[in-house]
Amino acid sequence: MLDAALLSILATLAPPPAAVPSACDLLTPAEVNSVQGASILESKRTRGSARTDACFFRADPFSSSVSLEVTRGAHAELERLLEKVVEPAGGEREEERPTRAAPEPVTGVGERALWLATPGSGTLLVLSGDALLRLSAGGTEATAARPGKKERAIELGKKALARLAPRS
Repeated sequence: MLDAALLSILATLAPPPAAVPSACDLLTPAEVNSVQGASILESKRTRGSARTDACFFRADPFSSSVSLEVTRGAHAELERLLEKVVEPAGGEREEERPTRAAPEPVTGVGERALWLATPGSGTLLVLSGDALLRLSAGGTEATAARPGKKERAIELGKKALARLAPRS
């Protein structure tokens, strides 16, 4: 009986499990505006599955919009998902990929990150703990006064990771 009472008391002292932020909670419209240099008209959350959450930051101009998707799961499972991106599909060789270049490793963000350049766009994939982030930042290419899509996606990825809480 004493053990049950002690467990009950300890349960009330334990902090509640950390809430898992939605994809829209990982970036603010002001942050996206600052990095993209475009007004954010709205942020819209969508859920792909029980493990996937996404947010679309619609910008003016539309081409400067940002998409952030967060997939949660076991770290090893997320690593396998990331590896599927690195490996050519069905024995395809790098030079046979007409739609995108080979994944480019990115350092300084998350545990492992890759940049996937595609014609007119690009996607940053970031593995961190029990989360895999997929971030696309639209807009114009780099100029002397403005970084390119890859650099903007990395900056936004770092901001999102700062708010990412591990899943309990």
